[in-house]
Amino acid sequence: METVMQFNIGLNSEFTSKWVTRSEPKTTQFDPETRAFNIVDLFCGCGGLTAGIVEACIDQNIKPNIALALDFDPHALKVYKDNFSSFSDKILLKDIREIFPTELNDTNDFVLIPKKEPIDLLVAGPPCQGHSDLNNSTRRNDPRNNLYLSCLNAIRELKPDFVLIENVPTVIHAREKVVSRTKEDLEEWGYEVREVKIDFVNLGLPQTRKRHVLLASRKKDILDYISFNNSDYDQPKLIDFIKDLESRELNLSTFHASTKISEENSKRINFLFKNGLFDLPDSERPKCHKNGNHSYKSNYGRLRYDSPAQTITSGYGSMGQGRYVHPTQKRTITSNEAARIQGFPDDHIFSGVQSSTALRKMIANAVPPQLGFALTRMILEMKNKNESQQW
Repeated sequence: METVMQFNIGLNSEFTSKWVTRSEPKTTQFDPETRAFNIVDLFCGCGGLTAGIVEACIDQNIKPNIALALDFDPHALKVYKDNFSSFSDKILLKDIREIFPTELNDTNDFVLIPKKEPIDLLVAGPPCQGHSDLNNSTRRNDPRNNLYLSCLNAIRELKPDFVLIENVPTVIHAREKVVSRTKEDLEEWGYEVREVKIDFVNLGLPQTRKRHVLLASRKKDILDYISFNNSDYDQPKLIDFIKDLESRELNLSTFHASTKISEENSKRINFLFKNGLFDLPDSERPKCHKNGNHSYKSNYGRLRYDSPAQTITSGYGSMGQGRYVHPTQKRTITSNEAARIQGFPDDHIFSGVQSSTALRKMIANAVPPQLGFALTRMILEMKNKNESQQW
């Protein structure tokens, strides 16, 4: 009887912490006889998913080729180019709807990728703000929700072997039914499709970040044997990811600087440290919190070294936006620390951007590299074990 492989694509925290705290990127000599691994990254941002894919390719001595990457944020795209231009000449500052409209019956004549160039993996992280529970104004009915359907149009045109689309868990409740529509169309086109909920602690990250991931494959039965549960699971601890940065001089650059704290918030931070607290009592909060009639327990809070951080949002520079006060220092976390919590290694180049607002936005919006790494490693291992078969 043929043995069926079970691919557990979780990562443990020791592996991930060593990755993010390194200061030099991995290098390798790519085998010129091996076909490149062709990637498309839509809504590529500052390169979270691509960073993981490239890392997995380097581990296998397979050259990554970014057939297309695009985003409409110039600051994030600058970081992407600084890190990955050696693997691509098609990194574009464009609104995806100019190339892949949200309606499937729309067409365009903009030829980006030669038809002879097969795409191994298409990844996308459409803007999640329209679906997020943190969005109280347009949630479930936001024009950005339809951007998910541009991914569907891209898949129809490019026909990748594998697809990964990441978003917040509440994307399944969008009024536009973007997930169910995408799933139905992909299955009609011959893809096998799975929806999974990823907890990033299972990828070794010290962050309670949960995301909805849609996976699709043109290779039959592969998705049935993928598990995102980590059998080697040990709860990641923040101390293993950022403690060594305590001795680094702050304000060397925007990336290493903490946000200037108001007098009132400075008093609140002092109160936390003086009393050995990690949650700020309502009596010490702004007036709108003093009656206790709120659900924002983590706001104005202090991080714990022995636990994961909360989800990193673009508000990590403000203690009023979440639990973002440093565990041992009287300040909020820096962009360097937030990037590590998001899974970016120190060798990922952010130095080309000096706007603190732009940095906070791109780091918070990024998909942690470990997701791209785990899936790509599985694909490449499967290819190696089936190299005698037609792929």
